[in-house]
Amino acid sequence: MGKFLYKLKGFFRFSYILQLSIWAVFLGSLMIKCFYFQFTTRISELPIKTRLNANMLISSFGVLVILAGVIFLIFNRKRNLALFITDLFLSLLLFSDTLFFRYYRNLLSIPVIYNIGAADKLGGSIISLLKPKDIVYVIDLPVIAVLLILISRTGARPVKFLVRAAGALAAAVIGTSCIWYSYSHAYTPAFKLDNNYIARYLGVLYFHFYDTVRFVSDNVLANRNLTAEEKSRIEKFYEEKKARSSGTYLKNAARGRNLIIIQVESLQEFVIGREINGQEITPFMNKLIGESLYFNNIYYQVADGNTSDAEFLANVSLHPLKEGSVFIRYSTNYFPSLPSELKKQGYSTYAFHANKPSFWNRSSMYSSLGFDRFFSGEYYKMELKVGWGISDSTFFRQSLELMDGKSPFYGYFITLSTHFPYNFDYSSLSSLNPGNYKGTLLGDYFQAVNYVDACLEQFFEDLKKRGLYENSMIVIFGDHHAIPRDENGIVARFLGVPDTEFQWARLQKVPLIIHLPGTEHRGVISVTGGEIDIYPTIANLMGIDSRYAMGKDLLNCQKGYAVLRNGSLATDRYIYLNSQGKAFDLVSGKELEPKEYESELKACVEEYEISQLIIKKNAFKHLKLENG
Repeated sequence: MGKFLYKLKGFFRFSYILQLSIWAVFLGSLMIKCFYFQFTTRISELPIKTRLNANMLISSFGVLVILAGVIFLIFNRKRNLALFITDLFLSLLLFSDTLFFRYYRNLLSIPVIYNIGAADKLGGSIISLLKPKDIVYVIDLPVIAVLLILISRTGARPVKFLVRAAGALAAAVIGTSCIWYSYSHAYTPAFKLDNNYIARYLGVLYFHFYDTVRFVSDNVLANRNLTAEEKSRIEKFYEEKKARSSGTYLKNAARGRNLIIIQVESLQEFVIGREINGQEITPFMNKLIGESLYFNNIYYQVADGNTSDAEFLANVSLHPLKEGSVFIRYSTNYFPSLPSELKKQGYSTYAFHANKPSFWNRSSMYSSLGFDRFFSGEYYKMELKVGWGISDSTFFRQSLELMDGKSPFYGYFITLSTHFPYNFDYSSLSSLNPGNYKGTLLGDYFQAVNYVDACLEQFFEDLKKRGLYENSMIVIFGDHHAIPRDENGIVARFLGVPDTEFQWARLQKVPLIIHLPGTEHRGVISVTGGEIDIYPTIANLMGIDSRYAMGKDLLNCQKGYAVLRNGSLATDRYIYLNSQGKAFDLVSGKELEPKEYESELKACVEEYEISQLIIKKNAFKHLKLENG
């Protein structure tokens, strides 16, 4: 009995209390950080006391327990330092996840981390995404540091290997049981389409484990050879797509014309036709729409590649990668494209973007896509800097000076002045008074868009002066969202709609304007589509081949739909939200029965998976499809 009491007394020695404290702080603080991440990003939703949230927290705890067991097993005298370094690393990871999610609405995956170097720094964008409450990510680090100092003075006692092995085994059993319990209650089929769904059910730490396993499987262990079964699957998809194609409305209406496409940074559809204090936000585009074909129901479909994904969608008509950018990961693939098809018709092809040629690996990718010349930032003289770089007014004027203007040509222009976070003083460039929105992110955005609208008007005038306007088809579209989800409340108030996931999904549209000077081809077309449909629609108008395009001709399609970046689906009748596993009627907002949309959803999932297969296996290099 005396020996037992002696050991019990030893257990409560100060050094043991310190040892237990550092483990408790490690587990407890990281659980709080995981909890904070899930709810500050709105991946997890209130109320907190739900079965789904309980599963997420149990899984997160399980991952942390396993990590603690690994540290306990591998490290002996240095285990406390290893705990601190692990805490620091995970805190940095969760902090990065938070900032990335606030802007991109997606999780930071390994392919994305590969892209960051090529995509350059977000700079001011990162600063604007910070919130004071993010201090939660570092508030525990001083506590652990103090505990480390105290432990170093009392001495960290070594632990026998068998004891460490037994502890690690117990941690593995407990942690695995927690994860398996949560996994057994998750809807795992959605994991293939939506990374956010993985974190919603099993937590952000499990997602990073899942992402690591998937990356190794796809990039180290995967067989990149196209199997006969995969080839047959792809060919069947295109054969069925060809059979569904019908209609010749406006076919060849722009045949032989120059093609000018303007991809406008962060231009969303909700500003079109809107006013602030009696002033039109986009007066020129509003007027242009009355003289053009205007598609007002087009959803952006970009993923981790963001702006580069919009370029890929418009020029190749395939869905972007679920993780990372095609421009980075598969720039050497063979992709039948709009510029390469126009080159067959004798067109000169140019791409213009006043940024570094390494940004999103454009210099390499543009060559693969068939652009003859890429005029990057090194070709432009900095006359006025707006936001991220050269002003759009300067960009448009100097771009026309760089191009020889010989017809026929295809020019792809990517603007920059409306890049998030709109923290340039646009009041000197825009006459728009944002009124009550002055000083807000939305007010700054209104002024930025108003400025770019004026730049577009001047660009049209310059085209006319150079004699390039009348014999051209001019296409204008927005690349992706303008306002992060966390700031959507102010947009909802401006539009007078509820701030719900359903309404948020409805707002994720970009304008698409197709202008044919000297013709009567005009009118609003409300068919539901996406950026993937731009190439085949242009192909119909110009009378060129688009048999490899996955999108549809918006002028002749039988049914409107858009497969969105997170596995959701928008149609002419409803929106399916993958994060909720529910579909809602567009008019009434009423939830639909699964039988009303399951077959359409299945077909769209197949389309998305075929696109991923084509990209990852470089399938177009091996396919020989019948001419369409």
